[in-house]
Amino acid sequence: MKYFFYTVLFIFMVNHLTAQPENLVFSVQKNVPYTPLNNPTIITTVGWDDFDADIPLSFTWSCLGDTTSTLFIRENDENYGADLQMKTTQTNTVFNIIGWLVDIEDRNNNNSNQFSTIGYQTNTVNGKKITKVEYKNVGIFDGISPDDSAHVQTWFYEENHALEYRFGKASRANITTVMNDSNYYGFKGPIFSLIKNFNPTSVDFDWMYYVSDESLQKVDSIDSPTLISNPSTVGVDSFPTENTLYRWSPAINSGFHSVYLNEAIQVFPTLTHQDLTILIKNEEEYTVQLSDVQGRKILQQAISSSKLTLNIASLPSGRYYLSVFNSQGNWTYPIQKQ
Repeated sequence: MKYFFYTVLFIFMVNHLTAQPENLVFSVQKNVPYTPLNNPTIITTVGWDDFDADIPLSFTWSCLGDTTSTLFIRENDENYGADLQMKTTQTNTVFNIIGWLVDIEDRNNNNSNQFSTIGYQTNTVNGKKITKVEYKNVGIFDGISPDDSAHVQTWFYEENHALEYRFGKASRANITTVMNDSNYYGFKGPIFSLIKNFNPTSVDFDWMYYVSDESLQKVDSIDSPTLISNPSTVGVDSFPTENTLYRWSPAINSGFHSVYLNEAIQVFPTLTHQDLTILIKNEEEYTVQLSDVQGRKILQQAISSSKLTLNIASLPSGRYYLSVFNSQGNWTYPIQKQ
């Protein structure tokens, strides 16, 4: 199972389309403390590798236009263990996968003194539920040594249908090396993704939206007919550092093409031919940076008041990314210049 998927991937050609998933915006935050779950429900047994399991969300969650109340791990669906599948209740057909494409297993398989678990826990905050899936001390299949491990959580929010990856301690260098190695994966680095309409029989899908640059908070997309003759371009440079948070947030429109990703920051219009306005609702200091789809910085400046207006009339039409950041976090807004 493990090598079949890799073999199929290598026969495709690569085609990168820099694209944020429709109505979802990706952002990165640093220094968010990683906290192990308290008494989660464990879905693995000692010596696990590939396995079947269901994870109830206790609420209906939506992603890329589809909804589910249960996540699935399926051994026979080319699953690495870290890939969470969404399925329709009528046909049980996979319509989406939330994955960090690293093949994992119980560290006990190679080190009798170590154990790895996958578990979940649902909490209620302000009347809304959050289901947290935890990969605790998981081993890396095909790892350089039995000491390789990772701690990762995936959070699903009822309130706004957001998705978060939260990163704890990990053998960052070794995991990245395995992902780079053409004998195993041959990717640029680890992959954190949303996969639309995955078909496990043909190993086919409509789109994979994956994080391609953490510092720029950049997402690229690939469709399966054009994936992967050059896999070294896919993924992030290295496994995320401890206490990093990746977040996919549904855009919140105010009615005039403005978007909130943070309650204190409003950007409008996101579709413009001339002016772009940033409103700050607190007294914190922020910096704004505008980049093109290649990640090239076009401008950067501090916000010294509650309002900043940028004139981008001279820029060519197309997609841009506006990042607003300070010591507390980064928020990136896709901008379409007419």
